[in-house]
Amino acid sequence: HICSSRAMMELNSSKFLTEMQKNYNSERFLSEKINFENRFLDRDALLVSAYWILKKNKYTDQENESLQLYSNWMMNSSIINAPVLFFRGKNESSLLYSLRPPSKLPTFWVDLEFHDLRTSNLENIRDVSKIWMAKFDLLLEASKIFPKISWLVWADAGLNEFRSNPPPSQRWPG
Repeated sequence: HICSSRAMMELNSSKFLTEMQKNYNSERFLSEKINFENRFLDRDALLVSAYWILKKNKYTDQENESLQLYSNWMMNSSIINAPVLFFRGKNESSLLYSLRPPSKLPTFWVDLEFHDLRTSNLENIRDVSKIWMAKFDLLLEASKIFPKISWLVWADAGLNEFRSNPPPSQRWPG
């Protein structure tokens, strides 16, 4: 996707980015970032994803059914052998750790609550659409966290290509 410089300036001035940048200066965050860069970012590409538990999604209006459906999809897509920056809320941590164990797969976690997305306050729009619209903000944030990476690739947490079959075991990018 192409975004104009004016649109990028508007993104930079948003409350979302200001709040996120406060978290980047903590000693723990910086230490984890350096460790992740040194261990996993040798191929100049990074997958970026996000996950928040939604009450409803576009496939069902039943809360528990929605969570189970997406969790099943994520069982395959979450094990992709690639470095991933994952935005998620605190309530989603245990599910994501169980699907993508940080000790086995290169994952950099960024805490961000759904209500902190710039798009979360939009009215008459389903929550899943608010996440879709926030992808540009999240990619921009990823580029600020890891500015030396040339290629950022968005990958939905329930990536449809791997909903039924696991991804290749080879490391991405190959």
